[in-house]
Amino acid sequence: MAGAVPNRSKKFIRLSFLLATLACNAALSEVAAGAIGGYTDVVSTVRAGSTAVLWIAGYLAVAAWVCGRPLTKELPLLTMQTIWGHVYGLGLLVFVTVYCLLGVSSWCTCTYMAALAGVSVDDLVARHSESYKRRGALLLCILFSTATGAAAAWQSPDFKSVADAADSANWFSVACSTLLPVAAPFLYNIVRGPRASACYTVDTIVEFIYFAMPFAAILAAVVLCTLSAVPNAPTSPPIFFHAPNSTLVYQHASNISAFEGDLVDTILLVTAADVAMPLLPVTMLCAIFMAVQCALHYDTSEFLAPLSVVVGAKTLLHNLESKGADAVMACGPLFMSLVAISFKVLECEDDRASSLDDAKMKLIPAPEKDAAETVDDDCEVAEV
Repeated sequence: MAGAVPNRSKKFIRLSFLLATLACNAALSEVAAGAIGGYTDVVSTVRAGSTAVLWIAGYLAVAAWVCGRPLTKELPLLTMQTIWGHVYGLGLLVFVTVYCLLGVSSWCTCTYMAALAGVSVDDLVARHSESYKRRGALLLCILFSTATGAAAAWQSPDFKSVADAADSANWFSVACSTLLPVAAPFLYNIVRGPRASACYTVDTIVEFIYFAMPFAAILAAVVLCTLSAVPNAPTSPPIFFHAPNSTLVYQHASNISAFEGDLVDTILLVTAADVAMPLLPVTMLCAIFMAVQCALHYDTSEFLAPLSVVVGAKTLLHNLESKGADAVMACGPLFMSLVAISFKVLECEDDRASSLDDAKMKLIPAPEKDAAETVDDDCEVAEV
């Protein structure tokens, strides 16, 4: 069709959109989580992520009530396997993804990126029909992205707190910072099928997120209710921190009522975190959608590379703010992330080898009666 956007250009647009979305999400997350110096402890990170999940669930509930749910015909059959995978599996995956994408705990983000790298290697194996040049670029992109996350975590000030939690046998922090971020991304393999037959529309991906949110919200509520039992948990986490009343002494004029004075004091108690948290679901929902879409389309590196750039840039920004920071060491993660996304761009440049393969993908899982049908050449991969 004349005037159609080339597939290569679409990939560059998606990379740019992902980079902008993840950058905005990281900036909002720091404010919403009340992270001092850009980072905070694991418990406060999980608390902020749980609160964000509840906000996201509220946004989706209002959207479903106002706009209606997407009408999709290509949904998986309701079996016990699909219920466990699409409801509980995706629910846990969304919960872990939210607090890891906050970026305020470097180790949570690092382990999550390492797991995404493992999923990307599985993507690479599925791309056996592509050229060696393209697969080599993808492999180097994965390696440099993972190295970026590791270097950023090693240079971050919160890295020592994770080591202390392991020494003190704080199993909640160990599980939330290491075990869950490492294991959760591999749940993508439960809900996606062979790449040769995988084509998910936007409506179907949105419906998958709707499947996941009830369990993710329940999990977030349970975590928020039980955090007080965690050993050495901060009693006044940054996200709920307010200045003492003694700092908000308000000299009421004689013509101002007590109610107006209380109203002014309440307004003065509102922090930047209180304003940023309701805005965070806007960027977080876009990030979750793109993460799920990239994984379902066997292109997880498309999400991993921009994420590594944001992590590297954040590390450089906060390390240079601290006195005596080594500029060369601070630039290391950002340099490796730029190399990673450069290889991703190189892989997008060599797009002709897979254009026919991408055009012949149809939705799965499909009913058994359709197994003998020919591949639908008109099915288009969902684009943003």
